[in-house]
Amino acid sequence: MLREALDQIVTNVPGTLAGRDPEYLHQLRVGMRRLRAALFVFRDTMREADVAALRESLRRLARVAGSARDWDV
Repeated sequence: MLREALDQIVTNVPGTLAGRDPEYLHQLRVGMRRLRAALFVFRDTMREADVAALRESLRRLARVAGSARDWDV
C-alpha cells in the first residue's frame, strides 16, 4: 500500500509540474490521500517520529496541491 501510493505520487509529479493536464494533479492528490490512509493503517508498525515527519510533509504538499487544484477549478 505504501509503495503503491508513493509510486502514484512520484509518477504524477512531472506532469503536475508541467501543468499540461489537470489529471496529473488529480492523481497526485489521490496518491497523497492513499498514502495518508496507509500511514494510518500501519501506524502501529512504524516509529511515531517517522509517521509524524511523513504526515507533516504530506500536509505541506497537500496545501500546495490543493491551492493548485482550486486555481484550476
